[in-house]
Amino acid sequence: VASASERLRLFCAETGECRFTFTGHEDWVRVATFSSDGTLVASGSYDGTARIWSARDGQCIQKFDGHHGALVAAALTTA
Repeated sequence: VASASERLRLFCAETGECRFTFTGHEDWVRVATFSSDGTLVASGSYDGTARIWSARDGQCIQKFDGHHGALVAAALTTA
């Protein structure tokens, strides 16, 4: 769930329990999306960064810097 905070949270659909809290963004998370296989989460923030996270353990895999302004859309494709 993207939220009005620097954190992104992943909840279990069956129990409603928060499985992971992804931390690292320095401003509000504006967008989040899953990869088609469900193993990755991409997030974009008002801090101008995009991040790729593991949906299995909540770890940040990659950070993309250099955007000017907020990221308001995200998509993931796998090859």
